[in-house]
Amino acid sequence: MFEKEVVPFVKQMSGVHSSVKTVNVFGMGESLIATALDDMIEKNSPNIATYAEGGKIDICVTSFADTQQEADAKTDEAVEEIKRRLGDAV
Repeated sequence: MFEKEVVPFVKQMSGVHSSVKTVNVFGMGESLIATALDDMIEKNSPNIATYAEGGKIDICVTSFADTQQEADAKTDEAVEEIKRRLGDAV
């Protein structure tokens, strides 16, 4: 219900679109990931957050923009850069 009704309503009212993707990382500690992505994390656009869970690290990338296409493009660009920096751990 939330995803089908509340999210579209909030988007319509705010005029802001969002895009969220998660990158799963294995075999690399959270502090090493934070160091490798430090400049991206500090930039805060898109927002990048790391979460340790069950032997893996999840990197959540969230972007906001005026259109869905812009939000998706920002998220996709950040995800590709994360994959480039972390290599085989992704």
